Amino acid sequence: MTHADPPRLRGPSPWWFPATYLLHATEEYCTGETFPVWISRLANVHFTAAAFLWLNGIAMAAMLLAAGAATRGVRWLATTLATVVTINGAAHFVGSFATWTWSPGVVTGSLLWLPLGVTTLVRTRRELPSRTFAGAAALGFAAHAIVSGVVLCTG
Repeated sequence: MTHADPPRLRGPSPWWFPATYLLHATEEYCTGETFPVWISRLANVHFTAAAFLWLNGIAMAAMLLAAGAATRGVRWLATTLATVVTINGAAHFVGSFATWTWSPGVVTGSLLWLPLGVTTLVRTRRELPSRTFAGAAALGFAAHAIVSGVVLCTG
């Protein structure tokens, strides 16, 4: 490491986030009644397959950019990514339990995203200043809230 190289975060590579996102979105889109149908039925919204693909395309691009930046020294973005996937994984688990239905995405959310997100949050909490960690986590909450709002406010 030269003096100009940014310090690297220990733990899972930020590239695990987009890699697991691809698996997660595939599960949501290709299994069971699909996530667009499931959420439309439960939340009484009209979230189409086309809207799902559009929204997930934007989210994947954002995740790729954030993972790239996190590996190049914008270390706090790992916390933001971890917050988003932890909330999403937990939401699928809680959604399945609360409705006694299978939420498309619950398998990858529970088996991949919760461990990846929690592990990354624990490690970045130790390595980042408290204010940086809190701000990055708040950004993750906001990002997940915006995506959820788009889904739940579809006509």
